Amino acid sequence: TNLAAGLFAFVRTVEEYDDSGVYTPFYYRLVKIISVNAGTGVIIFKDPIPRAMTNVLISPVVATDAFLGYGTEIIEDIEIGHMKVSGRNFVYRGGVYNGYIHDILCEDIVNVMAINAMVNCKIERISGSYSARAIELKTGSSGGVCRDIDLKYVPDGAVTESPFSLSEQVNGLTFERVKVSAGADFDAGACLASVSGLDHQFRDCEFVSNSP
Repeated sequence: TNLAAGLFAFVRTVEEYDDSGVYTPFYYRLVKIISVNAGTGVIIFKDPIPRAMTNVLISPVVATDAFLGYGTEIIEDIEIGHMKVSGRNFVYRGGVYNGYIHDILCEDIVNVMAINAMVNCKIERISGSYSARAIELKTGSSGGVCRDIDLKYVPDGAVTESPFSLSEQVNGLTFERVKVSAGADFDAGACLASVSGLDHQFRDCEFVSNSP
C-alpha cells in the first residue's frame, strides 16, 4: 500500500457527480492517517468520518494524486493573526488542517481566502476590502468555524465568480456573523453567495449588494 502513518489522504466515494464541469465525489473528507496495519487492512485516522460510506477510495495526498490530478500542499497546526495585509491573495489554494486565522485587516486584497480542503479550522475577526473573492472553501472542507467576518467589495474590473462560495462537497461548516458585500460590476457575473455541500450552519450572516 502507498498509505502510511503521518500522511494526509482523501477518503471519498467512488461515485461522482458533475459540479459545474468538475467531477466531484458525492462525499469526501481530508484525513490524517495515524496508523496502517498491512496485515489486517485496518487504517486509523486522527478524526472520525461523520457519515457512513460504501464503495470507498482512499487517495493519499502526494505530489500529484489520482483524485485531484494536481499537486496539493497541506499545512498543519498553524496560527496566523494580528496582521494587516494587502496585495493579490491572502490565503490561496492548498489545504489547511488544524489552523487558526484571526484578527486580519485586508486592504484591497483580490482574493481573501480561497482554500482547498480546510479541516478543523477556526477563522475569526477578518475585515476590510476585496475585489474578486471574499471566501471560497472547497474540495471537501469540513469541521470549521468562520465568525465575525466583515468584507466589503471594492471595484476592480468585472467579477465573474461568487464572492462567497462553498463547493465540491464541503461539509459541516459553521458561519457566525459573516457579512460579505458586492458591488455594481458583480451583478452580471454570478450569485452573490453560492452554497453547496452538507450540514452547514449559518447564524446572523449577511450577503448584500452595494449597487446603487
